[in-house]
Amino acid sequence: MEARYNYFPIVIHRFSRPRLIIPDHSLPQTNYTTAQSLLHSDNPTIFNVLVDVGRAERQVLVEDYNRGRAVAFD
Repeated sequence: MEARYNYFPIVIHRFSRPRLIIPDHSLPQTNYTTAQSLLHSDNPTIFNVLVDVGRAERQVLVEDYNRGRAVAFD
């Protein structure tokens, strides 16, 4: 109630876990920018949560819907 926002996830995560290392073959093979390539954090927990919960390693950033559709389906 204090945040005046009705929905926000509460993430429970093991803080002692080391930073995830994702092999290249498990990442999208594209020339477009990915969300993970833009992540820079000194805290491995932040990175891990964004990958585990937000699937940051799978997000490809494109200019518009048509380009996104082409990347996803062509």
